[in-house]
Amino acid sequence: MKNSNQKNAKEKVLLKPKYDVVFQTLFSDKNKKETGYLISAILGKKITVLDYSNLKRTITIGLLDYTLPELYDINKMHTVWTFHEEEVVEKKLTNLQELHIIEMEVKSIMKNNDEINETNEKLENISGDEHLKKRAEILERWELEEKWNKQSVFAHGVEEGIQSVAKSMLKENLPLDTICKVTGLSVEEVKKLNQD
Repeated sequence: MKNSNQKNAKEKVLLKPKYDVVFQTLFSDKNKKETGYLISAILGKKITVLDYSNLKRTITIGLLDYTLPELYDINKMHTVWTFHEEEVVEKKLTNLQELHIIEMEVKSIMKNNDEINETNEKLENISGDEHLKKRAEILERWELEEKWNKQSVFAHGVEEGIQSVAKSMLKENLPLDTICKVTGLSVEEVKKLNQD
């Protein structure tokens, strides 16, 4: 019986903590202990008290499943940002505010820290919540459509650019085979452009 339960637990599809609705449920006020474990793992310091009403130090944590273009040249998955004077870089304004940007999924952080492995159990539990599952699926579908739309717009822009180059070459009366070679268009496609 134990083996079948273990098998079912392994087959269960877990929701992705990268979606706000899942993350907020997993690390809500009800789960302060798990939230403390996560923050401790990120900061590399033991966090024992999470009293939001008396909060003085503010640490913003951005968990990304992609790389920010501004950080391409920094070969670190976890960067910490603080307030410094623009010209006197070594002068820090305050240590009460920090921004941590982590380019990895929450699941990866959880796997790398034994203390917060029990959070996986909570993730398994909330993954069975049908309402939450539907909200996460909608977000995932929206994210995929957004990605597809961006790729589609880019591809359309490239195609228009190639056609524009071909039209300019036609105006300069360049030979068809040269236009085809440069643009990658077929003779028929170039001839059609000439008719437009």
